Amino acid sequence: MEYRRFRFKNKNQLHRVIFGSDTPTVQGYFPVGVQQAVKFYSSLANIPAEKAIAMAKGNTYDYYKKWIKTGKIQEGLEADCLIIDKLPGWN
Repeated sequence: MEYRRFRFKNKNQLHRVIFGSDTPTVQGYFPVGVQQAVKFYSSLANIPAEKAIAMAKGNTYDYYKKWIKTGKIQEGLEADCLIIDKLPGWN
């Protein structure tokens, strides 16, 4: 398990990791399958959160860029992810 857990990181192959989920998407329900996968992988492989989020968004875009226009922070692409430090009015 230890080898499988870190082999992409140790071989400098993090650009090959794509996160996904089979959680159904319905109106009024926000699936968190990918979010949980990113948190899990980040904590197990000791990868900084910003790197794990970039893997989840950017790697998926690189693979599906023929069909989608979201996933990277780049001119001409649509936004699909918000990073919020804290909610206004909350400490």
